[in-house]
Amino acid sequence: MLASYKLFWKNYFNYKGTASKKEFWWPCFVNLILWVVVIYAFSAMARKAPSAAAAMTWRVAAAVILAILSLGTLSCSVRRLRDGGYPWYYLFIMLIPVFGVFIMLAYLVADQGANCKKKGHKWVWHKERCQNVCANCGMTQELHDFDGCTCRVCGKRRDSNHRFTQYDRAKCLETCEICGKTQPRHDWNHCVCKVCGQKRDSNHDFKRLPGVCREKCSVCGKERGAAHMFDANGVCTVCGFKDPKPFTLKDMTQNELDALRFACDIMGKLDSLSWENRNTYKRLSGSLGNNTKLDAGDLALVAVAASQVGQALSSDKNVTNFSNNNNNINTLLMRLHLVNLIGATNKIKTMLDNLGKVKAAEEKKAFVKKPLSAFPSYDESYKGYVKGGVCDVCNQPLDGVKAYAVDNKTFYDSPEYFEHLKAFQKKVFGLELTREEYENRRKMDTSPGSAVCENCIHLFADMAGVVSTDAAGEKKYYEASNLGSRHDTCDKAMGYWLGERPNKAVKPPFTLFTMPTQESGEEALLELPFFHRASDTGKIICDRIMTYGVYEVTENKKPTGTYEALVCGSDLSQAEFEAAEAALEKHGGKRKNALKPEGEVKPVLVENGNPELVKFKENLTRGDSTYVVHTAPTKADALAFLQKKTVKTLSRYLVVDTPEGNLGRDINGIYEE
Repeated sequence: MLASYKLFWKNYFNYKGTASKKEFWWPCFVNLILWVVVIYAFSAMARKAPSAAAAMTWRVAAAVILAILSLGTLSCSVRRLRDGGYPWYYLFIMLIPVFGVFIMLAYLVADQGANCKKKGHKWVWHKERCQNVCANCGMTQELHDFDGCTCRVCGKRRDSNHRFTQYDRAKCLETCEICGKTQPRHDWNHCVCKVCGQKRDSNHDFKRLPGVCREKCSVCGKERGAAHMFDANGVCTVCGFKDPKPFTLKDMTQNELDALRFACDIMGKLDSLSWENRNTYKRLSGSLGNNTKLDAGDLALVAVAASQVGQALSSDKNVTNFSNNNNNINTLLMRLHLVNLIGATNKIKTMLDNLGKVKAAEEKKAFVKKPLSAFPSYDESYKGYVKGGVCDVCNQPLDGVKAYAVDNKTFYDSPEYFEHLKAFQKKVFGLELTREEYENRRKMDTSPGSAVCENCIHLFADMAGVVSTDAAGEKKYYEASNLGSRHDTCDKAMGYWLGERPNKAVKPPFTLFTMPTQESGEEALLELPFFHRASDTGKIICDRIMTYGVYEVTENKKPTGTYEALVCGSDLSQAEFEAAEAALEKHGGKRKNALKPEGEVKPVLVENGNPELVKFKENLTRGDSTYVVHTAPTKADALAFLQKKTVKTLSRYLVVDTPEGNLGRDINGIYEE
């Protein structure tokens, strides 16, 4: 609007140009407002004037302002008519009584060249501008005589049809001989220029890396993930990655799929099921297809639905009840569903049997650490003993150090040693150790075994319950001896406070302190008799059933520089509670929260338990979580059993039910339910 009004005053005396609809109607709108303001304001001033001469002055001033606005509107109207292709004298149409104003409005709202579109333009050639200009409406046409990118007549340029004839190979630039414009011209070898070395993120020459599901560009070295090559069991044959949803119903017929969706829909409406299972069944009823990917939990739920609904349909009474509840499903359709459910159930049973066989084979092949007593001492009595040798793991001299002989199969089967060697090679040489290279190393090793020092034997031996001494005669502890649940991150701690602790019927006593540093919190814990530093990992471990840890507090997953230390356990005595608070306060801590123990308690000690008394009970699946449930006579028996077990999967739980209460073990350690 402002731009149009500026043009109104700029072209005040211009009767030869053109004005678009916007350039005409915006000024008319503003001038109309000014007319109303001037008439009313100046009339009011004239009425209040002290004399007739003063009143006349106000009226004359108003007339002058209105005349200025009118003359500008007149020239703008002439330009508006010319823009539509109409001659200026059409303004006299306004003299026609009543209808003249309306006819003129029709001309003033016409588009550019509206009259010329009907009668034809009257073009006038302007050679210096290479333009045809309509003498009636002012519309223009550009008719250039281009030589490549530049007009021969007016010199106007366009960004096309350049003549790039001059090439500077050293700079990878070519220049237009007409206008001088430059543009890059590279000699690409896939993604890298052969001349200047510039890179582009396209046309890479990706080749698959051996032993991993990744691809690497042979030219620039860029890496990206590659598709896994899954076998029938959902395990990648290259990197060993397990598909979280390896099952599909591709062998099912369409009728069997319809029957399974029907069964899941029925199960999703049963009030006897949990809310979680009902929602899962509703999801499955709407998504089951030949290519739908399912995990083991979903497949088991589908099998349960097919079995239970099939059993219900096999009874004539139940078929009648179904028919009565839903008039759209008749008895014949029920029988057809029953036949299809029987076929689908058999196929799912075969899939689950195969899954069980695969898991059994994996457990049989899984590396199990031997007890430390199974490894002979590496000394003169060992047939492969070499005096002055070094540890085959850390390369430290073995003279004067307790060492063990590890057979080659155990040595190379250990996944912990593979990860150790992989990290070492990456750190020292900057190279990624592949499984194929590792297996070649195994084949080339023809020695009778490997020498491993006492600081590295934990990679191969089960150190649970093992207590050794260092050179100073002090006891040494190992990560496998940890009986507590360690919270060394804020996320783990929040999971305990918000998820695990609220579900406990009896809240165990605890003390929570804010600490100045990580080191101060760990030093405070080490002053308590049941906390130790593991020789193999360097982390704090606990020889009692405790929830403990030192961690940095985070906000929105960003570190805050504030640390917290936690000591929590149901068998925490009053004296131990006070000792923990004293140690934390001694090292600069400030109590944040606490729950004091009530009465005296007797701690559960692992040495009082017998793991042989623990018996398997059942396997439970809840969503994505798997619970392996056992029973034991006492908590001590359960603790001794769980101490020798490890959990490396986030959603796997070992649970032991006892009359004294339940104990469990997850990826974080041992916990009390």
